[in-house]
Amino acid sequence: MTTSRALFHLAARGEITLPALLHEMADRDVVTSLPAPGYTLKQSSSHDSHINDPEGWHSNNDHDRALRAEVNEGRNEWVIMDDKGPGAVVRYWTPLAQDRENQIIRFYLDGAPSPAITAKLNDLFRGCGFVPPPFAFVSFNEHDLRHQLEKPRTDAKGVGGDLYLPIPYAKGCKITLDSMPFYYVINFRSYEPGTAVKSFTMADFEATKPLLRETGEKLLENPAPAADLSE
Repeated sequence: MTTSRALFHLAARGEITLPALLHEMADRDVVTSLPAPGYTLKQSSSHDSHINDPEGWHSNNDHDRALRAEVNEGRNEWVIMDDKGPGAVVRYWTPLAQDRENQIIRFYLDGAPSPAITAKLNDLFRGCGFVPPPFAFVSFNEHDLRHQLEKPRTDAKGVGGDLYLPIPYAKGCKITLDSMPFYYVINFRSYEPGTAVKSFTMADFEATKPLLRETGEKLLENPAPAADLSE
């Protein structure tokens, strides 16, 4: 059985895994039908909560904000996303702030006291951490991403960074930073209760690297335009 067929059967059974989510990313037919299992797309961001106040709806102070501060394993951390139940982080954008060059990001999955992912934020979003382009890259212009496949922009600062690696979780996901965040936008899926999800692990990520490369190549393909049927 080919990899693609195996992943199709996984998705057909409603199992959410890293390979199944990668398969979905490269399948252009997915957008033509409703998702199964169903999910709600949600967002956690550094928005200014004062816009909900009739007196402050012009406010635009949408940075240096977190859901809360807490202590984990003796560390002070700032929580920027906290979802309960089955889901998957599917997109994350943040600026690569020069004064946060050594900021650490952590992903805690399924209520575990220790993180499943720990990385330097800027390195991760530059594509020079464990996630390669095009799943992590500097968003500078429409031409720059392909250049980053050969030479990631290791010194990029003051521009946006994107993370598109799907991070599934069975019972919940909490994302923290070890200092106050700057701007951020995190998009994640909350699946229907009872949905079978295999949570992300670094071991699974390592095993999925061949598929990751294959998916990245498909995402960067420029398919020929469809034939003009107007004549």
